[in-house]
Amino acid sequence: MITDRTNILELPVREAISYVFDDFRLDVKRQELQKNGQPVPLTHKAYQVLLILVQNSEQTVEKEYIYNKLWGDSFVEDANLTQHIYVLRKTLGLSPTGESYIETVARTGYRFLGDVRAVYPPQIAEAFFKPKNGAEPAQNLAPQLRSEPHLKLAERPSLEAPEPADLSDKIPGKRFSLSRNRLLLILLLAALTAIIVGLTIFLRPQGTAPNSPVRSVAVLPFRPIGDESANDKLGLGMADAIITNLSKLRQIPVRPTSSVVRFTDTPEPNSVQAGSELGVEAVLEGTIQVANDRVRVTVQLIDVAGGKAIWAENFDEPFTDIFAVQDSISQKVVRALSISLTQQQEKMLAGGATTNLEAMKAYQMGVYLHSTRTRENLAKAEEYFQQAIKQDPQFAKAFAMLADTYNMQRYYGFADPRETRAKGLDAASRALELDSSTPEAYIAMANLQFGGKEGMAGAKRMLEKAMELSPYNSTARLRYGWVIVTEDLKAASEQMRLAQEYDPLSPITNGAYCNVLAFERRIKEAIHFCEKAAELNPDSNNSQIMLADMYLTDGRFDDAIRTVRSRIERVSGADKITLQGSLAFYLIRAGRRAEAEPMVEKLEHEAPKMPELYNDLTVINYELGNREKGLKFFKLSYEAKIVPVLMVYHYPLWEKVIADPQVLSILQEPPPVPPTNSSSAIANR
Repeated sequence: MITDRTNILELPVREAISYVFDDFRLDVKRQELQKNGQPVPLTHKAYQVLLILVQNSEQTVEKEYIYNKLWGDSFVEDANLTQHIYVLRKTLGLSPTGESYIETVARTGYRFLGDVRAVYPPQIAEAFFKPKNGAEPAQNLAPQLRSEPHLKLAERPSLEAPEPADLSDKIPGKRFSLSRNRLLLILLLAALTAIIVGLTIFLRPQGTAPNSPVRSVAVLPFRPIGDESANDKLGLGMADAIITNLSKLRQIPVRPTSSVVRFTDTPEPNSVQAGSELGVEAVLEGTIQVANDRVRVTVQLIDVAGGKAIWAENFDEPFTDIFAVQDSISQKVVRALSISLTQQQEKMLAGGATTNLEAMKAYQMGVYLHSTRTRENLAKAEEYFQQAIKQDPQFAKAFAMLADTYNMQRYYGFADPRETRAKGLDAASRALELDSSTPEAYIAMANLQFGGKEGMAGAKRMLEKAMELSPYNSTARLRYGWVIVTEDLKAASEQMRLAQEYDPLSPITNGAYCNVLAFERRIKEAIHFCEKAAELNPDSNNSQIMLADMYLTDGRFDDAIRTVRSRIERVSGADKITLQGSLAFYLIRAGRRAEAEPMVEKLEHEAPKMPELYNDLTVINYELGNREKGLKFFKLSYEAKIVPVLMVYHYPLWEKVIADPQVLSILQEPPPVPPTNSSSAIANR
């Protein structure tokens, strides 16, 4: 295992010029991944992660080791490394044996499984492989390497120059030769050609217009340089301000900040690769430097298909004018994209959400933490949004995101529902008072309509207003899809599709679209988006179980069972018990009832202490054909107010339950108040 305390054999690792595995070559000098001799787009940080894993192939490399090597003492979320591993798996594909090259070692780190061969320069290879004199045997490295089995020695290189080819037999009766004059003529022509090509490249315009109008764009976090390199949130704040400005125009899809925040820790991102992953036609990238009370920004807009700059410019202004720089960049990007603006839209580009730098920094940290949806990070997000409001009490977006943070804490059961509802209502109302054109405020307010006077109708109205203000807002689309799913499943599915399109790297949008596709019984398509959600968030029980559900519905019983068992090995406590409910159901559906029986007994024993298990026992007993027992558990779940009504009506695994007329009769009764949260795997379907 590679840890911070591991003393790795230095010479072979440090001196290797490349590493070869299957069709791939990792070129250390060029810092590039190649496949069949062709460069493979990869961000610099992803390349560094791959290099560490390849250099330590077949050994477990601890996450902490990678963090310390690549990020040092900087604060980095686990999601950053997880995202790089996801990108690497997607880039490398499967090995010839059908397995992923990178294996996750539960609660520890990662292991590279490819058969790696290190390649050394001739002078190093000679020292290791070539005898020092005719009587001396080649150096034996086995003792040195025995303790480091992850290192592979290169094949012995050829140290002698090849003999020149004899072409005399290729032309009958002649020896192949060139006259001196002909040789000089060829060299002169080659030189002239090189000069012409060089001049053509040198004199061509810096910006190249794309062949057709750009229809989507992503703004990557600007890379801080100089003294600001330790504060990458300044570059993220710059990107967020430009995203906000461009989104106001409602003319072109702009990827949300939550989609691009994952690129913050990449010092030299590959913009074309990032644009491809984000599904956009153009990428805006830049650098930012603060020195001597001035801010210097270099920015360029890149056509993803051609890899060329559409527009580029430098800015050098007093630091106090940083917000004016943001507005100027937004305006010039719009012109570069050939977007026609009304006078009102031009005015909208001139005003940002805040003019307080500290408020902007705190807000951006809150946005990032809010997107992770964990208990700890939502609490931190609340603190950062409050800091932003303290710095700028007129910051409407900070109030709106604070309100939605309270909504998420209530939805996931992380805080008192009454308290968070009251706080959320105050924050959302204040946001709308400050700026009634803030889409995030309407999104937050929509969530607060449930349980209020207007209920579903009020939520629908709020989300429609949010979409009017921001047509390409993925969160508004996703939540609107959930609101209308019972009245128009097809329309809801389209909203989920748009949400996934506008935020393709979000496990939330991919998971939601998978869910609705399952409602429509479009199982093959659902599997694709479930797999993506599971890859993007491998630590989510719901993502993994939904994927297993789709495998089961598709008749892939072994895949479903393997997926849930793999997840069970990684969790403990209540999570393990609820996941066993899913496993028991899968085994029964696969005809392996004897294996499921002990699990079912355990679920029945634990259910009084964990009422959410009543849902698992309901579907299990209907699957077993025990209708009366299944109905009993359904009634218990209904009395406990934890029946997932939407799933009962639409989800494939509940088909046998909803086919029971008595279940339908119970559902026609006045609905119970929905719970704040349920940890049951089946309950969340």
